[in-house]
Amino acid sequence: MNFSPTVFHITHHKAGSQWVAEILKYCALERFQRPDVDLSFFYNTPIKPETVYLTVYVPKKDFEHVTACDPRLSWQGIKYSMGHPQLYMKNWVNFQMKRIPCRRFIVIRDLRDTLVSLYFSWKISHVFHFPWQFKSRELLSESTEEQGLLYWIGEGERTRFDGRFNPPFLKAQYDLMNHSKANDIVAFLKKILDYIADIQVSWIHDDSLLIRYEDLIADEIGVFERIVDHCQIPVSRDRLHEIIRYNRFETVTGRQRGEENIQAHQRKGIAGDWRNYFSETIKNKFKARFGEVLIKTGYEKDLNW
Repeated sequence: MNFSPTVFHITHHKAGSQWVAEILKYCALERFQRPDVDLSFFYNTPIKPETVYLTVYVPKKDFEHVTACDPRLSWQGIKYSMGHPQLYMKNWVNFQMKRIPCRRFIVIRDLRDTLVSLYFSWKISHVFHFPWQFKSRELLSESTEEQGLLYWIGEGERTRFDGRFNPPFLKAQYDLMNHSKANDIVAFLKKILDYIADIQVSWIHDDSLLIRYEDLIADEIGVFERIVDHCQIPVSRDRLHEIIRYNRFETVTGRQRGEENIQAHQRKGIAGDWRNYFSETIKNKFKARFGEVLIKTGYEKDLNW
């Protein structure tokens, strides 16, 4: 039996994830899996063959263990498979025994621009559902812009997530955070940027198709053509171009890229915006915690930026 590939759009927050997802959705309306807030559709449900999974915010080891794409389990992976035996076995049968094809592509963005986008989204435009999130918005609104950005950057060693099945935005953690105080909220914001950094570093040398957000906004047509070809999604060029035009920044917002609206989810839509917000203090703090991430992901050659 011939199967269409199971497709995974692996990415992180603020890397154009919803924009990419909307275009892929209309390329494969009958196949796409609607995502949820806390990744239950990935971690707690068997993978459906031939489905297009959108906005899968997971580091590499988590992905490989859950989908059984790599049967060599770490201790954490063994604990996960024992806790989800039916789920893991079903995925193992489909992807190891039946060899159902799997295609994945990864979209990443300069972590500095990701930080700035997170800050404005969390402070102003993101739709919230949990009480602690509104507390965090109050905290950011009462702080200076520099201090708000520093909350996200944090201090000390980065929290590691790859292969630990513990993304910071699981619903159970959100429920615990509802009774949190300001210091706990600040610590949690730091974890979110740590998690994004872990996603980027874990996938950067994978043999899947790697897409940079910066290339995507520079050549929407060309890059989306590469994505659908890589994922073997049977959509005509004319239809793909129509979907792209309908969902491009200018069409959705009524603004040109670079024209800012801080109240909108699509605030600015450009690359390199971090330069407008990084003070020397922010730059030095960011280099201390994430400078090596920029080098590993190819956004800088060294720390002299």
